[in-house]
Amino acid sequence: MALDRSGEYMKPAFRVGAAALGSFLAGPLGCATGAFLGSMLGDIFGQSAAALVATCAEKFGEATAEKMLGSQLDSLAERFREHKQPQIEKLYREAFRESLIAIHFSVGREFEDWFENWEACLKSSQPLDLEGIQPAQLVPTNLDDLLKRTMQSLDRLGDALRAKNQSLIAEDLRNMPPLLLREIETHLAGHFKTHFRALIVRDEYKQAWKEAELDIREYSIGLLEQINQTTVETRKMVEFLYQKALAEGKTEPLGAEDREKEIARLTSELQNLKDQLAARPAEPSDAELSVALDLGDLDSALRLKSRQVELRSGRVKRLKDEAAKLPRDLYELGTIHELRFEWPQALAAFREAWELGEDTDHGFKFAHFAQKLNHFNEAIAAYESLLRIYKAPSDRAVTLNNLAVLYRATQRLKQAEGAYAEALGIRRKLAEANPEAYLPDVAMTLNNLAILYSDTQRLQQAGEAYSESLDVYRKLAQANPEAYLPDVAMTLNNL
Repeated sequence: MALDRSGEYMKPAFRVGAAALGSFLAGPLGCATGAFLGSMLGDIFGQSAAALVATCAEKFGEATAEKMLGSQLDSLAERFREHKQPQIEKLYREAFRESLIAIHFSVGREFEDWFENWEACLKSSQPLDLEGIQPAQLVPTNLDDLLKRTMQSLDRLGDALRAKNQSLIAEDLRNMPPLLLREIETHLAGHFKTHFRALIVRDEYKQAWKEAELDIREYSIGLLEQINQTTVETRKMVEFLYQKALAEGKTEPLGAEDREKEIARLTSELQNLKDQLAARPAEPSDAELSVALDLGDLDSALRLKSRQVELRSGRVKRLKDEAAKLPRDLYELGTIHELRFEWPQALAAFREAWELGEDTDHGFKFAHFAQKLNHFNEAIAAYESLLRIYKAPSDRAVTLNNLAVLYRATQRLKQAEGAYAEALGIRRKLAEANPEAYLPDVAMTLNNLAILYSDTQRLQQAGEAYSESLDVYRKLAQANPEAYLPDVAMTLNNL
């Protein structure tokens, strides 16, 4: 069983895309709701927007999708701000209000003052005094806090309206009770989807929404053409690098399916690196490095980045800013080694980047490479450290699953079972709120757990887990047979 990353890898991009489009359509309120729509983007924004986000995430991965759905949508934002935002914001406001009413009904009279303040604020015709959200802020690490801050701001505005005392608006936000926040995070997306779809067919909103969808569709077509062209060029370069590495004996021949996955992965890595260089304030060495990468000259790219790391390391003790940049440079050096199929050198660079900066992306990449090169204990240590850092349930579930894979590989079967079980519990809860996004993860974890039960001769438990996994995969295959029928076949074979 490979490390679990592919499904989770795309989810932040969907959330960022929803948040970005939501912010452009309806300002900060739209951004807050959009952040929690996740993979329901297709239902809310239409198939063109869903295709835009999915293509960005699939072809380039999370980091590039964030950029394309952030800074590159600025022009789309301006078009909405000109003449469509007021009516669309009214639509968002009403769907948001009705969603909160539904949540209030389910929790009863607890937190009554919070719901009364939200109702007063959203029902009034006054403009919402919410902080502006810029595209650059729409990254996964910010989105969880965005909803919380928005709900606290609406609470403060509603309190001021009910008290008829505008001076209250200037007061600090009060802390939101954790239980209430959890209810909002868990149930908002489902309720919002229902109420939003019911509202957009009303005459007062229908025309504005059709115009918004048309703008999204036109913009998406142009951007997708650009993405496809860039992907073709980058892929050709990676295919050349793969053939060169194969001829030099740096890598082993792969079967057709594995070769396709590896080339797709490396295409994403190369494009991410190029976009990271383009997105940050230019340094002379970065400009040269960008040219080398565009030309596929990895010898020059390696020389330039190695020199950059060397110079940065020498200045770290004197300049604090340099210390902050060194882990980034080491990570990029590791990526260049990876593109050259120099696995041990890539591992060493990723290891140092993680140890110096403790960035979670660096840690995940280091753990992946440690596992790839059979450095299982190092990989386990990195994942255990990440588990102490991660707060988001989805991140914890991915890490637990990957730990379980490694525990099983090192015969720590009790620890593997515990990690799988905890990951499964988290994913079941996530799937309750967003089944489309998380049911595949539930099925995969059940399958992994069943394999472990089978290995330890608990055949009844293995059969039960396989059967439940099979039920989930069959449901998923009904909607998307191309994607999930192979999983149905695999689970039937295991069973």
